[in-house]
Amino acid sequence: MPTIGLTGTVGSGKSYALEILKELGAMVLQADLEGHRLLEQKEVIRAVVQLFGKEVLTEDGELDRQKIGVIVFGDPSKRIEYDELIRPRLLSRVKDWLGVTEGRREVRVVEAALIPEWGIEEWFDEVWCIQCSDSTALSRWSRDPELYWKIKTAQFASDRKQQNAERVIENENSKENFRDRIEREWRRIGGDTRS
Repeated sequence: MPTIGLTGTVGSGKSYALEILKELGAMVLQADLEGHRLLEQKEVIRAVVQLFGKEVLTEDGELDRQKIGVIVFGDPSKRIEYDELIRPRLLSRVKDWLGVTEGRREVRVVEAALIPEWGIEEWFDEVWCIQCSDSTALSRWSRDPELYWKIKTAQFASDRKQQNAERVIENENSKENFRDRIEREWRRIGGDTRS
């Protein structure tokens, strides 16, 4: 069974695509979730506090992801420093998961917005890029619209994200339409439908 790298623009529906693939029987890894787990490690907490100061800590001594997001997406130099701290650890986790799960009969899917930015497309048999317009993404966006544009600016443009993708999957219409498209791709790669 192939290994899929699932990527796409901010707010395009990557997480929903991952949810569908998991329902269909794929083994999945969500890079965002792994990144959140990294921020719980004492070593990482110390390093982030050293970078940004104690104001990024909650009263319980944990890292406040929202505060980190404001700093990282508001200052490109801070984003680079943060990326240099987090990216190697996160990529190590992805690589470890791919190694541990190698040889399994299930389709394996890693969802990560930054697959093209990290240059790890060759880690996967196929890269699927989820795509939608800014207006569609913003209509589904439940957070501050300004944050959407800051994240969008920090990532590769849509056409560059699609450059090395085997599949570009549009998500402009209904959830049902999107699910149909994901299920079509699932059947194409020989996945067994379990839903």
